[in-house]
Amino acid sequence: MKRNLTGLLPLALLMCGCSSNSLQLASPDNAITFDLAQRGDTLFYEIKKDNQQIVDLSPVILSANASQLGVGITEISAQKTIQNRDYTEKHFVVEHKNKEILGVNVRLYNDGVAFNYCYNATDSVEMNDFTSFCLPANRAFWGQNNSKHYEGAYRKYNTDSLPDGMIFGPPATIEYGNNVYASITESGVYDFAGSRLKVAASGVLQNNPHSGSKVMGETCTPWHVIMIGDLNALVNNQIIERTAKPLAPIYAGNMDWIKPGRCAWSWLAGYGVTYENMIRFTDWASELGFEYNLVDEGWSYWKDGDKSDWELVAQLAEYGKSKGVETLIWKAFPDRAGIDGIQTEERVRSFFEKCKQAGVSGVKIDFFDSESQDIMQYMARTLEIAAEYELIVNYHGCTKPTGLEYTYPNELTREGILGLEYGASWADQTTVTPFTRFLAGHGDYTCLTFSPGFMGETSKAHQLATAIVFDSPLMCYGGNPEDFINSEYKDLISSIPPVWDETRVLPASQIGSCVAFARRNGDNWFVGVLGNEAQSMSLALDFLDDKTYDAWIVDDTTETIPAIQLKQFPFTAVFPLVIESEISRVVIIIIIFKI
Repeated sequence: MKRNLTGLLPLALLMCGCSSNSLQLASPDNAITFDLAQRGDTLFYEIKKDNQQIVDLSPVILSANASQLGVGITEISAQKTIQNRDYTEKHFVVEHKNKEILGVNVRLYNDGVAFNYCYNATDSVEMNDFTSFCLPANRAFWGQNNSKHYEGAYRKYNTDSLPDGMIFGPPATIEYGNNVYASITESGVYDFAGSRLKVAASGVLQNNPHSGSKVMGETCTPWHVIMIGDLNALVNNQIIERTAKPLAPIYAGNMDWIKPGRCAWSWLAGYGVTYENMIRFTDWASELGFEYNLVDEGWSYWKDGDKSDWELVAQLAEYGKSKGVETLIWKAFPDRAGIDGIQTEERVRSFFEKCKQAGVSGVKIDFFDSESQDIMQYMARTLEIAAEYELIVNYHGCTKPTGLEYTYPNELTREGILGLEYGASWADQTTVTPFTRFLAGHGDYTCLTFSPGFMGETSKAHQLATAIVFDSPLMCYGGNPEDFINSEYKDLISSIPPVWDETRVLPASQIGSCVAFARRNGDNWFVGVLGNEAQSMSLALDFLDDKTYDAWIVDDTTETIPAIQLKQFPFTAVFPLVIESEISRVVIIIIIFKI
């Protein structure tokens, strides 16, 4: 049974205020502080950066069956502090009048905070975490309200006027002024249900579990994560990775088969999923230098004389290998269109065994539409089983990333994002998601199309820039690969890697207005700029060495149709750029530096 915070605490306890007794912890650089406080008999916390309020005094409350934790407390004590170069950590013990004990683990990094709770359940109990986040008044806030499969549009709000009762699917990002931002999400969701953020009162978000989680014995909840800093600090934040469980033992000394790559995909390209079309897409992937071709829903109906669907898949995979292209296939988690799903481990193993025998390199598993405890456990377990068969995985119709990919690195991407499949591209989303949804981890947006119906208000240069800005180690391209091959951008598209060694968010960036990323792969720098309004800016390129570069420049700031230029580019600390906006399009620039 779902319960909400307002049913557990009086409304007065949802208000921000001053504490009567508190214990404090500071980050290694002392810029971020976390106070755990007792106010009356209730547990509260607050977070500051350089004395600026990030989260005002907020109540901590959990439930374990009928027991309330964080209410009716008698004492807070602190255990030994652990401090190293990366973070400061302290374990707090909270005692209650009913003799219940709640452990609170807090880690402070120089770029954010992570905290979770530990509880010893002597019997099986249903546990829920209703921690609140009281936000400072009159701050810009970005959130999306699809918490089923996280494919909602991000909208801008004011913390004073968040819609009452609205449930946001994390991450949610707040702007505080003075170039300080924070983003709220969670990590380490393996054995618990995932959580959303519900507007519980004016300016107050309450952790809102999808459903209760059954636990027994010593149990620690997922981590609440608050990333804090400028936009560059948020994009490069590693707290989710650092709070994830360690690499699973099954991968020890055996990860060569996990290969990031670019992927051709027919679903939005105007081609049915026939065997003949998949041969075409394999050929096109090979010509573009892409590593994968994804065969989506429909292959289960393939027949050719006496040849079954799996025999044709094996034939396709063998052909792909001869062209240097690996084959991925789609599968629904639930039963769908008369075909059994893979809801049980027995079905998963049977399906994966057939994939392995057919020479398939990975799977796309779709239609979870939930982040309940059993689904989250299933997703973790299925990745481990997939590793036994050396299969990479792309989850679709699913929740946000919470660090699973660091424990099970064969998860190369997942959806949980409003992607290109919803139709025309929106510049007001492509300039927001890099600082919201993508902060949680990789996202299968299925970027880059030259189809007018999917380009919407954006330009070709804007589309090209998304392949640089958006993160997905398995980068599935939504456009028709034949369009790429026949365009003047073929070599440019083929040169964009799926992973990066370094990312810098350039100072011109502003949520919802402009995204300017400089990304390095090896010795090559790629600069992608996405804009949503007319503006002039200077791109700081001081990360370049003092030398001359070969540069591909795609610039549609002056031309109706962008032209690609290949020219020598002398080093300069600043590159001037004007983005002009017309009614139907947003004009962008991409610069690719090649040393």
